[in-house]
Amino acid sequence: MTNESDKPTCPANCREDHAGRYVPISKIKPVDLYRDETVRALVMRAKEAQQNLLAFKRAAKETIDAFIGLSLTEWGVVQQSNASKGNLSLRSYDGRQMVKIAIGETFVFDEQLQAAKHLIDECFMEWVTAKTDENLKVAVLNAFQVSKEGKIDIRRVLELRSYKIEHPKWKKAMDAITASLTVISSKAYIRFYEYNDKTEKMEHISLDMAAL
Repeated sequence: MTNESDKPTCPANCREDHAGRYVPISKIKPVDLYRDETVRALVMRAKEAQQNLLAFKRAAKETIDAFIGLSLTEWGVVQQSNASKGNLSLRSYDGRQMVKIAIGETFVFDEQLQAAKHLIDECFMEWVTAKTDENLKVAVLNAFQVSKEGKIDIRRVLELRSYKIEHPKWKKAMDAITASLTVISSKAYIRFYEYNDKTEKMEHISLDMAAL
């Protein structure tokens, strides 16, 4: 296998094609050369814009952390590291501009979820002679339905905890669901808003080029 560093440099009068061959520029159609230059120029600018956004995100987070630290000192509280680690909203004095910090967490269930499902099944077995709510049965079946990717819908499982059922095994199953939930990643999102006089609403200032 040839390393990238061992690969010969493309001659100045050639362009490398998709198969890794060096083709003389004189043999390439003008429109193909123009397409190549257009794509390369746009990708370069896109990467520059990406780096600018990353730098802005870092600067915004540092600015927010600094403000929170200053605000906390008003109450005699010493700023902790990563001050903006919680969900919060900051508004301008006139209320027309706003910065929101939201924490997005990715959850997974561990093996304790199997214990929860077993306990719920035992509940249904005990309730077989009673009139069990059919909607509850459907909710449980849907909650533990495995997708094609082999995943369980976390939202549906957690919704089971909203049912006010006092049966000891059900309550124990809900405790098992809570215990089985593990945060595997956490990411902070910073969003910016400004009041629009025409719509009379706070509108999101999108930094996603596809949404513009």
